[in-house]
Amino acid sequence: MKHWGKLTNVSLMVAAGLMTLAACGGGTEEAATPSSQSTVRLVAQSDGIQAADEHTEPSLCDSLSAEEIGAAFGGKFVVSDAYGEETNCIYNLESVSGAKFEVARLIIETLPGSRYETTKGWEGNSGITFDYLEGLGQEAYVINDAEVWVLTTSTRVPNWWPAGEVMSVKVATQLITASSVELPISLDEVRACVIDLAGKLVARVES
Repeated sequence: MKHWGKLTNVSLMVAAGLMTLAACGGGTEEAATPSSQSTVRLVAQSDGIQAADEHTEPSLCDSLSAEEIGAAFGGKFVVSDAYGEETNCIYNLESVSGAKFEVARLIIETLPGSRYETTKGWEGNSGITFDYLEGLGQEAYVINDAEVWVLTTSTRVPNWWPAGEVMSVKVATQLITASSVELPISLDEVRACVIDLAGKLVARVES
């Protein structure tokens, strides 16, 4: 099984196809403040008219359960804890096999659709592969088999986003370890995991 080498700058580098949190632009470079609920003002956009209702929304961490994430990883990882806000969540992972990681986490985010388009600008860059997916939102792609972006049809977005935006979602896995550690999961399995979880997240934000 392939080893993914140790990184010293996780915000700028790519480990054997596993994108780091900020590698594609639009990633959350600083950890979100832990919270169980956040108050957000949602905007329903139709024909340029915005109608807003203020109410308490659950954290994005509530969008995917620990059981769903563990199952998507084939039972090879479990969620140890999670923290986030209404538009992002970081799930810290532990390997069931006991393999030690410097970083092992799943990141989910909801972002303005324009960020989806900006990230497409990375296509063609050396060391970065794009694979377009069918059946997810309006359009979707997977980057380096470890990070999925989906342009959804949802217009229920926070009012601090640019007017007229639809929602995009991002699901990414970071697994960073010393080269001497045998990883308990293949890149194909990571790809299947992020696609599966992206599908669940999109279904929930579009419902």
